[in-house]
Amino acid sequence: MPYVDQFDHLQPFGGDRNMHTIVVFTDGLVVSPAGHQFLPPSVGAGQLDRERHGYRATRLRREAQAMGDDASAYVFAQSRRKTLAIPYSGIKQIVLSQPGRRRRLAIYEETANPSRPAITRYVCDLSADRVRAALGPLLGARLIIEVQD
Repeated sequence: MPYVDQFDHLQPFGGDRNMHTIVVFTDGLVVSPAGHQFLPPSVGAGQLDRERHGYRATRLRREAQAMGDDASAYVFAQSRRKTLAIPYSGIKQIVLSQPGRRRRLAIYEETANPSRPAITRYVCDLSADRVRAALGPLLGARLIIEVQD
């Protein structure tokens, strides 16, 4: 089946405060914003936001799985607003690291200048084993895991 896995509750670095979901297909990734702002649990609305994101993530998972053998990252992204399909041919590498207390998932995309890839970084709580199982067979040596579970 072309749907492989899904990574939820990803908080992007930078100005975008929306949580994201990455849906993993056999031909690429689909990045989808959750449509609500991340607020830490200490603010009080963090748990509610996680629940809303959970509902949207479940809906994304069901829709991707329902596409069956015809599923592809590009077709799935075209059927949804504000989503981005990234084919594996456009990915230079994906790195899961933990420079501090929180883990980071970084996607390096090829650009016209090979020495300056586009980088998208997320704070996440993904396990190394799960990332390796989902992306390892699809990316091979382009997947770099710098953390221990």
